[in-house]
Formats: sequence, structure tokens, C-alpha cells
Amino acid sequence: MGPTFSRPPPALAQASAFIQAARPFYDFGNISQDNVWFGHAIGIRPGTNDPYVVPQWANSPSSMSALTAARYCNWLHNGMVSESWAFESGAYDMSRIGQTDPNGNAYQLVRSEGATYWIPNLDEWMKAMYWDPTRDGVGGYWRFPHRSDKVPVPGAPGEPGAQTSAGNIPLNAFGLVTGPVDVGSYPDAASYFGLLDGSGGLSEWLETRSDAGSGPLFSPATAGSGRSPDDVFWLWDDISIVGSSRNPTLPHVGLRIATNIPSPSSLFALGSLVMVTFRRTRS
Repeated sequence: MGPTFSRPPPALAQASAFIQAARPFYDFGNISQDNVWFGHAIGIRPGTNDPYVVPQWANSPSSMSALTAARYCNWLHNGMVSESWAFESGAYDMSRIGQTDPNGNAYQLVRSEGATYWIPNLDEWMKAMYWDPTRDGVGGYWRFPHRSDKVPVPGAPGEPGAQTSAGNIPLNAFGLVTGPVDVGSYPDAASYFGLLDGSGGLSEWLETRSDAGSGPLFSPATAGSGRSPDDVFWLWDDISIVGSSRNPTLPHVGLRIATNIPSPSSLFALGSLVMVTFRRTRS
């Protein structure tokens, strides 16, 4: 069996079914309640608990908390039904969040045995983005996620030579991007396995823990750059760099969902579900 990621990356509007299914059980208007919420591309109608996709962002990705990402995988695993239990177990056991193991360390989100959808771990993400079995005739890893050892070229979608939205579109005074960029806007900047948006868009949650600290919450690792306007965005795209988020309840990172397909080899057939709006937090 080999993991596969959908290709091209689904847009924010494609997550609306999850949002509507979860709405009866979670207060989307209260960002602290159960940590089931998305970034600013999801609006809440005044005086209600009715979430909706902001129209101009419908074809762009959106950020979410790591706990929302886990519940998203649970929902997919359980057949996308609108039942409270469908969000709390299956791929991930959400009852363990906020608990500690016998050694006093926070439990990490680790997929349950038999999970059909999950958040990729570091090894899976790295192979999907950087590995090329044809490189130099023997196979090898590229430095950047678009089959190159050169820094991806920033630019607006459709601009000649542009390979990433990172280092290109500035943030406003609140640290938010000033306009949407559709998923899959850089089709010529794909990994060997066809993954898009490995650079730019948003950093992505990983199932891997980024530190050995203890406490009620794990500190998940993140990978890839967001839409940072600075000229060092490429550091986060370099294969040697892994980021982190100090708080998995904050919706500052995106999601790439993995699932299993029967495979005669160890190679991946890959694409992505990437969700992004905010600049990532790093340790």
C-alpha cells in the first residue's frame, strides 16, 4: 500500500460539506470551543452559528487548526456523516487531546490503526515533495519541492516564470494576505509525483511532533512556506528546514490529506488538499 494525495489541491469551497456537517455540534462563532474552526476565509453570519465560505476565497485554500485537521480526517474516515461521533474518533482519538501519557508528556496526534485518511508525517511529506526516482538516473532528493535545487521564483499566478506565491504578495497590518490565490495556480512547479503548492499557499500540518516538550498539547511540526512577503521564504521550502507551531489550536496552518491506495511499488501517486490563509508560526 502507498499513500496518495488528491491532485490538484481541492479549494476551500470543497471543504464546505465538512463545515456544514460539523455545524450542529461545534460553535464556529466561539474560536475556543473544541478548536473546530478555520481561518478568516470562513465567515460566521451575524447572530448565528452559520458558517459560510467568503465568496472571493472560494477557490483558494484556507488555514485550520491541527485539531480541526484531525477531525476532518475522522469525518472522511467515517463516511462524511453528520453525527457527533464521526468527528471524534476513527483516524484520530480526540479524547486523548489534553491528556498526558504515563511519563507526563502530552499525547501526540498519531493515526489510529486502520485509518483511511490522515495527516501526513514528516517522512511521507518529504518523500512526496522532494523525492524523484529518476534524478541522475538512480533517484534522489531535490532541495526544493518543485524538482529543483534552485529557489522557486516568486510571482503572481500566470506571470512568466513564476513558481510560488511566497515572497510575492504582502500582508496587511493584521498579518493577513491581501487577496486570494487559487490552489494549483503554479502548475509548472510540481513535485515528481505531481504535488502542487509545496511552496507558497500555506505551511502544512504534519503528524510529527516538533519538540519533546510536555504539557496538555503537543507541538506539531509544519512543512513548506506560506505566503510570506519577505525574501527568506525559501528557507521554509528547503528540504533541511522543518517548522513548528507552538499551539495546535490556532488556525494558522494548512492541511494535506493522505489516504491509501493499493500499489505494486513503494512509489507515491500524489496531489494535495492544501488549506491556507495565515502566515505560519515558528518556534
